[in-house]
Amino acid sequence: MNVRRLAPRLVLLASTVVASTAFAQAPLGDAKVKALEASIDRALTAYNRQDAKAFYAEYTSAMAMDPAAAERSFKATYDDDMKDLGKYVSRKMIKDDSVLEGDAPLFVYEAKFTSAPKVRVSVHFTKDGNTSKIINIELDKM
Repeated sequence: MNVRRLAPRLVLLASTVVASTAFAQAPLGDAKVKALEASIDRALTAYNRQDAKAFYAEYTSAMAMDPAAAERSFKATYDDDMKDLGKYVSRKMIKDDSVLEGDAPLFVYEAKFTSAPKVRVSVHFTKDGNTSKIINIELDKM
């Protein structure tokens, strides 16, 4: 193959490699994972107590709302879950479904609730200033 035909291909290959590494996200360190799991623990403890203020304290500031709105939002979102699933008991991470990297990690668990032995708990985080905060918690029977 001559150099004239090879050069454009090498440029294309090099630009593809550079572009793909530009979007690569650094994995979360153990300390960061533990800190985010502690936030999940606090949110699920608040879920069990049906404490909307403590629950939403773990959420991003973009979700900030006055206490009455937080209570209405919590009831609208999680009352049916509490009736159907019961209280949160324990969880085990599903590593293959979790994305533990970058500014918007996703933690996915198989969890046990008092009325449902298998619940998929998906916790989405987002960057909020210098930290990561919860943006959404999904509870789905498996």
